Amino acid sequence: MQKKSQKVKINRILIDCSDTYIENLNTGIQRVVRNIVSRSAIITEVSGAEVIPVILDKKRGYVKLSDIRISNGNKNISKNTKNIAKKLPFKVFLKVIQHIIRKSKHYLEGLFQIFSAKFYTGADSVIPEENDVLILTDGFWNYRYNVYFDNFCKKIKKNNGKVIAVVYDIIPLTNPEFFDIGLTLNFKGKIKKIKGFIDAVITISKSEKEIIEEYLKKTLNLENTVNKPVKYFYPGCDIKCGIDSENSVKYQDGKENDASSGGEGGLNLKKIKIRKNLTEIFETHDIHIQRRFSYISVGTIEPRKGYDYTIEAFEEMWKNGYRGILVIAGKIGWKTEKLLKKIRRSAYLNKKLFMFNDLNDNELCYMYKTADALVSASFREGYGLPLAEAMNYRLPVLASDIPVFREIGAPMGISIGKSAEGAKSKEIIYFNPDKNGLISAVKEFESRANMADGNNPNPAAEAAAVVSWDESVRNFSSAVVEICGIF
Repeated sequence: MQKKSQKVKINRILIDCSDTYIENLNTGIQRVVRNIVSRSAIITEVSGAEVIPVILDKKRGYVKLSDIRISNGNKNISKNTKNIAKKLPFKVFLKVIQHIIRKSKHYLEGLFQIFSAKFYTGADSVIPEENDVLILTDGFWNYRYNVYFDNFCKKIKKNNGKVIAVVYDIIPLTNPEFFDIGLTLNFKGKIKKIKGFIDAVITISKSEKEIIEEYLKKTLNLENTVNKPVKYFYPGCDIKCGIDSENSVKYQDGKENDASSGGEGGLNLKKIKIRKNLTEIFETHDIHIQRRFSYISVGTIEPRKGYDYTIEAFEEMWKNGYRGILVIAGKIGWKTEKLLKKIRRSAYLNKKLFMFNDLNDNELCYMYKTADALVSASFREGYGLPLAEAMNYRLPVLASDIPVFREIGAPMGISIGKSAEGAKSKEIIYFNPDKNGLISAVKEFESRANMADGNNPNPAAEAAAVVSWDESVRNFSSAVVEICGIF
């Protein structure tokens, strides 16, 4: 009889990356999935098991994936905000009906997948084997994870395997006001699977780990989480520029642009492709013009990111003659009708306010290297990848004062209102998540920048314990091995 303390030998590690492959987006979750999958060798080194990326084929169920695409699939729809903003939002009951229809459709699709999987035995088909581990790194709460998916997980369990869910956050449960009701209902249903066939959870910060553990105890009545452990790791923040160079994007002006060098030991922008209308925003050729500060906000455009009050803050400053600019970079998410309408009607759009919905990693690197500061204005986050990426590039950070941002930035942060006397210049500036708080943070930052006489007033990465993707995946792998050793 095997001792409980003895680690179980893992046969294979199946990494689900269905959503990332099928939707081909480049937001936070997808960047995590791509970096984990591309470092399968590290997972094998730590676990001793073969790693197989898998995706849910619409007809055949789980199949092996030979190569996960790395090109950016976000659609640029900033030019179409007028039409999007005019669409009327669905009523709540219509959202529920839509949720039921979609769930029913994918349920039927799942039945077909179960039937097809019994007869399809191709070389790329995936059949659970003894001691397999299925890791759900992607959005397993989405509709395509249907009855076939549930059935597959149960087969993993029957073969003494483990199912580990990467839950980036449970914000749809703690703050449902930020999401469409359909997503919230689906997410809630999938999280309940933790009580059934999901053996453990891995999340992306200590703060979120504590929130998830509390939820499991109170809502799912899991008073003892020893058998349902929650581990965490920090995503990496080192974007490798150049990975998208071979995958051409359609530039808004129809041209490709070679920017100048990123500086000593920095990013060589001559070797990567940056669209011209992006570089024109940041590059000023008239040295006699008074300095114009540039701020960027990176992340999916959705309610909890704080874009609404961020725009309000900058518009108030612009009305009073402020010269700085704001560049928003993120795909269009949900519940954005009012925000898009506000952007479309802004008198400063494409003058001081800019929005891109389809930037690739090269262009994100360019902004991190070129902008004066990042604004992370979220009300709630599981981690905050753009903040960590900015720290890695030594880009100054203005962050809303929420627990996870304090965790990521510790011990550098100060709050607005703290005496500047004796304050270190290497600190992140935290602000109350509202319009006035952000305006105060901008003034504080620019005051420090002017006193620094051209030097970076907030080289965050010099003080921060930033994590590389290699280190991140190694920590992720260790969590997987530890979980498998618990059972």
